Amino acid sequence: MAELLLELFSEEMPASMQLAAKDQLLAQILAELKERFGLELQGQAWVTPRRLGIFIDKLPLEIQESKEELRGPKITAPEQALEGFLRKNNLNKELLEKRGEYYFAIITRPAAAIREVLGKLIEEVLLGFSWPKSMRWSDHEIRWVRPLHNILCMLDNEILTLQFGHIRSNNLSFGHRFMAQEQITISNFSDYKSKLAQAFVILESADRKQSILTQVNDAIAAKGLAMNEDNELLSEIAGLVEYPVVLLGEIGEEYMKLPREVLVITLRHHQRYLMLNDLKGNLAPYFIIVANRTTADKGSEIVRGNLKVLNARLEDARFFFSGDKAHTLVSRVNELKGLTFHKEIGTIYDKMQSTKAMLERICTQLKIDSGKAIRAVELSKTDLITGMVKEFPELQGIMGYYYALNDNEDQEVATAIRDHYKPQGPSDSLPENLTGALAALADKLDTLNQMFAIGIKPTGSKDPYALRRAAIGLLRIMTHYELNLDLAKLGLRDDVCAFINERKNNLSI
Repeated sequence: MAELLLELFSEEMPASMQLAAKDQLLAQILAELKERFGLELQGQAWVTPRRLGIFIDKLPLEIQESKEELRGPKITAPEQALEGFLRKNNLNKELLEKRGEYYFAIITRPAAAIREVLGKLIEEVLLGFSWPKSMRWSDHEIRWVRPLHNILCMLDNEILTLQFGHIRSNNLSFGHRFMAQEQITISNFSDYKSKLAQAFVILESADRKQSILTQVNDAIAAKGLAMNEDNELLSEIAGLVEYPVVLLGEIGEEYMKLPREVLVITLRHHQRYLMLNDLKGNLAPYFIIVANRTTADKGSEIVRGNLKVLNARLEDARFFFSGDKAHTLVSRVNELKGLTFHKEIGTIYDKMQSTKAMLERICTQLKIDSGKAIRAVELSKTDLITGMVKEFPELQGIMGYYYALNDNEDQEVATAIRDHYKPQGPSDSLPENLTGALAALADKLDTLNQMFAIGIKPTGSKDPYALRRAAIGLLRIMTHYELNLDLAKLGLRDDVCAFINERKNNLSI
């Protein structure tokens, strides 16, 4: 029995693509071994930012001749079904036998030395490997997610020869980009793991995540802090480093006066820092940087550089927040006439007015006072004019909430401004109060009505304006708040009513 070791060494791969690529590479090679040679094997795979690898053991050095009987489609099946069966198994129709109601084929797999066939198999898998996005580089013909530099491939402790474009396999690997750049000669899988560990490369993403968590706990234990549970970001960070080193940074006191969401957007989404809370659950003035190396100064310069970037971003946010509060949301309403909602529908101001009209019809039918909801709709889009939302578009609605409170608007109105985009997906929460629910409902119904009027409707898998999501969202709101509306009496188009009712019939809310 032999062992197969394969490592593809490249420039840094996007973290979002790494885990799927690892699983795909192992699954495809195992599937090809089963289909071509009838080998039922298992293996393991790993991925770091710069390397994608697999290990398969218990490979027979000699593959014995074997035969396998395959049952095809029924004899009465359409010709396309038979053609698909033949194509999938690389067969000619003359090789088929008719038995009873079905076609059968006998596949004979000739004897072969695994070393003679395995290299070609891997080459074909690599040539057909699918990335969400791939690239070519220099004048090379092959495609990969990032420029590929080396292929380590060994079978039974010897180099297994294969050629992928301009790269020929060898028995070499490379250590950490900064801390161990020398090439490493590999003799087997055990040797590979040992030498890579000595070269500051943690192969398993799960081990890198655990290393980060352990270091974070050590760093914050004495300060009475707790890390925000954020497995998504933790997984992403584990895909950005081969040797994680946790460093603690501190947010300036002057920036802690910014809204929590601004801090989270800046630190988590833009800088990929892990957020920390105090023991009461409040956002703490500290954060976690995960570096990709150790340094002689124990990371002081790395922290200093990160703080320089972070403080610049937070200073911009503080400038926008202060400047925006100098103008009320009411004073910005007319400025919405300068923002286009859709060229065939009109401006954001026009959209707001039509949403108000829809809201009036809803409240009249439900016999509900519309005062606060109308106020919320009038102000709901005004934060699009603000500097903060122009800089951080993810904060639309949220900043409207803070600016409404600054303007001494009613708390219920401010909350409705924040919530009128909700729900933005199946996992998103619903508006917190009825006023917000009415504003959100009117906004979604009006959007559907206007988009359908100009011929924009979801088709197949395409829904660029998220109209299906809007329909499902408004149904969730109506169900939760027990709003028994007759949609046909709200001035909606017939096709809009049918579209919503279709979702209602298929949806378990």
